[in-house]
Amino acid sequence: MRREEIQNLLKSQDLGTVKPSAFKQVGNPIFPDESARFGMETVRDVVDTFRAVHSPSFGSIISQSGKSVSVIGDSGQLLALDGNEVARIFIVSVSPTTLPESVTIFVDGLPYVTANTDPLVAVNILAGMQPLFVDSTQVVTFTAVSATQTVSIGYNLVSQ
Repeated sequence: MRREEIQNLLKSQDLGTVKPSAFKQVGNPIFPDESARFGMETVRDVVDTFRAVHSPSFGSIISQSGKSVSVIGDSGQLLALDGNEVARIFIVSVSPTTLPESVTIFVDGLPYVTANTDPLVAVNILAGMQPLFVDSTQVVTFTAVSATQTVSIGYNLVSQ
């Protein structure tokens, strides 16, 4: 199988539409012997290229994508992404007004973390935890038990 044959075969297609029988027609099955080495390298190149474009790159931060959002109240939506975005949340800061407070962060309606806060002291309730990754199908919200809070979220978009 020559490199040009498989590259022409895959031109204007994606891996979802390519049929395995097309590879067999071009060069028969690839077996791990010396004569198949170049064919295997070509397939490896195709897979690596697809992976580089379409697969997560271990959460690499996209430069200049950092944002923060603040919500004042006893509940609210902190983050809802658009399209195919993925965010790495690295801080959720809670600043209670006057009373000790309990605040719960929810991801898609499921409780992720609950923290108790002291009056007038901002606290990062994700301190000591791994960053939280969410995508555009997940909404991040919060609920406070009784008092008005200022809840802030800091995040970066990551490659996907």
